[in-house]
Amino acid sequence: MANRTIDSFFKKRRLEPSGSGETPCPLRDSSPKHQTKKFCRAESLEFDISSIECDPGKQKSIWEYLKHQRDEVRRAYIKFGLYQPELPIESMVVDKKGRRFLFSWYKLFPDWLEFSPTKNAAFCLPCSLFSKPTDHFGSMAFTTSGFRSWKKVAKNRLQLQVSIDAAKWCAFQAVAFRGHDESLDSNNRVAAVVLDNAPRNASYTSPTIQKEILSIWSSKIQKYIREEISDSKFSILVDEAQDRSKREQMAIVLRFVDKQGYIRERFFDIVHAHETNSLTLKKEICDVLSRHNLSVQNIRGQGYDGASNMHGEWNGLQALFIQECPYAYYIHCFAHRLQLTLVATSQEVEEEFENKMIQLHYRIDVFLATVDSQILEMKNRFKEDVIELLILSSALYPKDNFQAFNIERICQLANKFYSANFTNQEKLHLRTQLELFQIEFSCNSQLQNLSSLQELCQVLAKTRKSMCYTLIDRLIRLILTLPVSTATTERAFSAMKMIKTCLHSRMEEDFLANSMIMYIEKEIARTFDINSIIDDFDKIKSRRAQFHMSHTVK
Repeated sequence: MANRTIDSFFKKRRLEPSGSGETPCPLRDSSPKHQTKKFCRAESLEFDISSIECDPGKQKSIWEYLKHQRDEVRRAYIKFGLYQPELPIESMVVDKKGRRFLFSWYKLFPDWLEFSPTKNAAFCLPCSLFSKPTDHFGSMAFTTSGFRSWKKVAKNRLQLQVSIDAAKWCAFQAVAFRGHDESLDSNNRVAAVVLDNAPRNASYTSPTIQKEILSIWSSKIQKYIREEISDSKFSILVDEAQDRSKREQMAIVLRFVDKQGYIRERFFDIVHAHETNSLTLKKEICDVLSRHNLSVQNIRGQGYDGASNMHGEWNGLQALFIQECPYAYYIHCFAHRLQLTLVATSQEVEEEFENKMIQLHYRIDVFLATVDSQILEMKNRFKEDVIELLILSSALYPKDNFQAFNIERICQLANKFYSANFTNQEKLHLRTQLELFQIEFSCNSQLQNLSSLQELCQVLAKTRKSMCYTLIDRLIRLILTLPVSTATTERAFSAMKMIKTCLHSRMEEDFLANSMIMYIEKEIARTFDINSIIDDFDKIKSRRAQFHMSHTVK
């Protein structure tokens, strides 16, 4: 539908001329003494736009106009727009506490808020034009008398801010939100500051309110992580562990490369797994991803431990994801692999050493058997396709001034393992970009003396070379997305032990997840403004206390 102005929704009344060609006027007497009272109906329909009053405190009520003029008046005010003056601060009227109207509120309420300097009050333009006057208390606040209760709103927001600060501090320190004594006589800081000053019916310190505040924090953190990922590819790191109440919990961590070229491993959620079979785990992971609009088709790596339900070649979790997304390569945690290899080898060495105590046999037979055993375990633990992927990826390593740089291997990597991320035309252009890049890093000092792929990705983003070598930058990011270990999930379970202790073993699942997100990703949580938390808290449902200059159009 094309854009239409407000005038297009109204039809102008046209008067039919009389037979004599004159506009009829409702005259009762044509005598000379009544000639000054002559008026034409066509003139009464016209409204002088220049006569409207900009200041809402001086405006005439819409209901004081004649009935046939109200639409003209409404059109005039809508065409004029909102009256939002920004006066010098020294000229503003303040109350005893120094509170006043804030011009930043124009951005919070850009569709309706007006300010009257004469009345020092806020008005609502749609309310003034369309809301009918009633006898209800407060119905004229935004239409005739204006709203100026800055004290009430500021006081309520300050009281809620104390509760939010207390909840944030408890979440950051992984301590209990409530103690054994929450009365007015308690030495608890929240009770001393909030309960004495807050209304009895709106203290906002109950467990339900605390959980709502924590839920808002965690939702904003997850939204922040989702915006960090954007349309980039990512990997999932998943591990399981039992909490204090013997419930199986599954931690989900997302690994990706941000716009600046830094590798990020963000704790995203923790889910109670009712069953530990691969189908159930896959369903839970897909539910978490879909809730935040993350597609399974963008997964480019999987990182799990060596449990059979995870790494099973046919029915394991990694196999189920590969069936849906063939480029979600599974990489068993390297730390676990090396540990299992050394454990298996040491057991065999111990058995050989017990049977052969002669020094010659120990130096030759046992030593060679140990080396053979290590090689065999390495082959069993590290699959050939994963090893090939890592070997081809090493051709891009910038160490020793790109000594390992190999164009053929890099092209082979893109064609064999990441063919879905490059079109046929881009695969041809990749070779050209690699040839130009080989000349670039040999003469560009910024691309020399780099020691890792992450540093190379950061330099390309910082110097904007990623715009010139887009295909190379894309391939580097895909390699960096591959998971190396599941240490981040292990650290998440360490945090779970601190939060869900034996004294708090009955925590709800959502409360546990929100607490862990808040505690682990506290660096992100610190970036949010308290006012944004208060705004989201007020939007959840209607509150007894007033936190905004709310208005209602009836």
